[in-house]
Amino acid sequence: MVDFARFFGDGGIRTLLDWRRLEAECRIEATTSRSRVLLGDLRTVWYNGPDGRDREFRDADARPLRVRETGRTEASWPEGRAARIAEFEARFRGDGGPIQLTLPVYALGDDEFLLLDGTHRAVAAHRTGGNVRLALFAVHGPVDEAMLPDLRHASG
Repeated sequence: MVDFARFFGDGGIRTLLDWRRLEAECRIEATTSRSRVLLGDLRTVWYNGPDGRDREFRDADARPLRVRETGRTEASWPEGRAARIAEFEARFRGDGGPIQLTLPVYALGDDEFLLLDGTHRAVAAHRTGGNVRLALFAVHGPVDEAMLPDLRHASG
């Protein structure tokens, strides 16, 4: 747990994760993968509504998007999101090798994960269509919104 907090707890994770509960109630499991399908299936903390527009986690009609679905709301993205993704995408394409991502995720059960940080990089990597090397550090803990407000949408 100390390593997870040291590696990701310095402001890298901007979600409203309860770090005190994380230390007391959770365990961390590391896993690696080369699967673009897994990358595309990761849930994000980006949301859309019934109208197809970008939403906030607080919105009752918000539905979490998977990495592969994020383009659905591109027309209504907050300022700067598209540019940041394009910068990562250009860098990944220019590197020429497999795209290596180290990502913190929250385990939702049934091989489902919620990205806690790195969504811009994950989306850019998926958009390239290239080979990926994923190192996922999964938090296994209670799936309740007191731990992380985004978990209110965990079943969605």
